[in-house]
Amino acid sequence: MAADARLPACDSLLDSVGREDLLAALQKLSPSERQLLDLFFVQELDDEEVGRSLGISAAAARKRKSRVIAKLRGVLLPSTSPLAGGGDRIGGHEPRRRGA
Repeated sequence: MAADARLPACDSLLDSVGREDLLAALQKLSPSERQLLDLFFVQELDDEEVGRSLGISAAAARKRKSRVIAKLRGVLLPSTSPLAGGGDRIGGHEPRRRGA
Protein backbone atom coordinates (compact mmCIF):
# COMPACT_ATOMS: atom_id res chain seq x y z
CA MET A 1 0.00 0.00 0.00
CA ALA A 2 1.32 3.47 -0.85
CA ALA A 3 2.46 5.59 2.09
CA ASP A 4 -0.04 8.36 1.34
CA ALA A 5 -2.97 5.91 1.26
CA ARG A 6 -2.34 5.04 4.92
CA LEU A 7 -2.30 8.59 6.26
CA PRO A 8 -4.94 9.51 8.81
CA ALA A 9 -7.41 12.24 7.92
CA CYS A 10 -5.67 15.28 9.40
CA ASP A 11 -7.47 18.02 7.52
CA SER A 12 -6.27 21.00 9.55
CA LEU A 13 -2.64 19.90 9.31
CA LEU A 14 -3.00 19.21 5.59
CA ASP A 15 -4.62 22.62 5.13
CA SER A 16 -1.66 24.22 6.89
CA VAL A 17 1.22 22.42 5.23
CA GLY A 18 -0.09 20.57 2.20
CA ARG A 19 -0.11 16.89 1.40
CA GLU A 20 3.28 16.89 -0.35
CA ASP A 21 4.92 18.62 2.62
CA LEU A 22 3.41 16.07 4.99
CA LEU A 23 4.59 13.15 2.88
CA ALA A 24 8.08 14.65 2.65
CA ALA A 25 8.16 15.16 6.42
CA LEU A 26 7.06 11.57 7.04
CA GLN A 27 9.91 10.36 4.83
CA LYS A 28 12.34 12.18 7.14
CA LEU A 29 11.21 9.98 10.02
CA SER A 30 12.86 6.64 10.63
CA PRO A 31 10.97 3.48 9.67
CA SER A 32 10.33 2.76 13.36
CA GLU A 33 8.93 6.28 13.86
CA ARG A 34 6.61 5.87 10.86
CA GLN A 35 5.55 2.46 12.20
CA LEU A 36 4.69 4.03 15.55
CA LEU A 37 2.52 6.70 13.88
CA ASP A 38 0.87 4.01 11.77
CA LEU A 39 -0.02 1.96 14.85
CA PHE A 40 -1.47 4.93 16.73
CA PHE A 41 -3.13 6.98 14.01
CA VAL A 42 -3.89 4.61 11.14
CA GLN A 43 -4.57 1.36 12.98
CA GLU A 44 -5.93 3.38 15.94
CA LEU A 45 -4.35 1.17 18.58
CA ASP A 46 -4.20 2.39 22.16
CA ASP A 47 -1.03 2.73 24.26
CA GLU A 48 -1.22 -0.82 25.59
CA GLU A 49 -1.73 -2.34 22.13
CA VAL A 50 1.08 -0.32 20.59
CA GLY A 51 3.36 -1.27 23.46
CA ARG A 52 2.58 -4.97 23.03
CA SER A 53 3.10 -4.71 19.27
CA LEU A 54 6.52 -3.09 19.74
CA GLY A 55 7.57 -5.09 22.80
CA ILE A 56 7.65 -2.03 25.07
CA SER A 57 5.52 -0.71 27.92
CA ALA A 58 2.46 1.47 27.36
CA ALA A 59 4.32 4.34 29.04
CA ALA A 60 7.24 3.96 26.64
CA ALA A 61 4.82 3.88 23.69
CA ARG A 62 3.21 7.14 24.88
CA LYS A 63 6.59 8.79 25.34
CA ARG A 64 7.80 7.71 21.90
CA LYS A 65 4.56 8.96 20.35
CA SER A 66 5.03 12.38 21.94
CA ARG A 67 8.63 12.56 20.72
CA VAL A 68 7.77 11.52 17.17
CA ILE A 69 4.89 13.99 16.97
CA ALA A 70 7.15 16.77 18.26
CA LYS A 71 9.75 15.84 15.65
CA LEU A 72 7.14 15.84 12.89
CA ARG A 73 5.78 19.21 14.02
CA GLY A 74 9.30 20.62 14.09
CA VAL A 75 9.77 19.61 10.46
CA LEU A 76 6.35 20.83 9.33
CA LEU A 77 5.46 23.90 11.34
CA PRO A 78 7.29 27.02 12.41
CA SER A 79 7.34 27.51 16.17
CA THR A 80 5.08 30.55 15.88
CA SER A 81 2.22 28.55 14.34
CA PRO A 82 -0.81 27.92 16.59
CA LEU A 83 -0.74 24.33 15.31
CA ALA A 84 2.77 23.85 16.67
CA GLY A 85 1.47 23.33 20.21
CA GLY A 86 2.15 20.22 22.25
CA GLY A 87 0.07 17.15 22.89
CA ASP A 88 -0.59 13.95 21.04
CA ARG A 89 -2.88 15.36 18.41
CA ILE A 90 -1.87 15.80 14.82
CA GLY A 91 -3.89 18.55 13.20
CA GLY A 92 -6.83 17.98 15.52
CA HIS A 93 -6.83 14.19 15.09
CA GLU A 94 -6.38 12.08 18.18
CA PRO A 95 -6.33 8.31 18.13
CA ARG A 96 -9.47 6.57 19.30
CA ARG A 97 -9.15 5.28 22.86
CA ARG A 98 -10.32 1.70 23.16
CA GLY A 99 -11.98 0.67 26.37
CA ALA A 100 -11.90 4.18 27.77
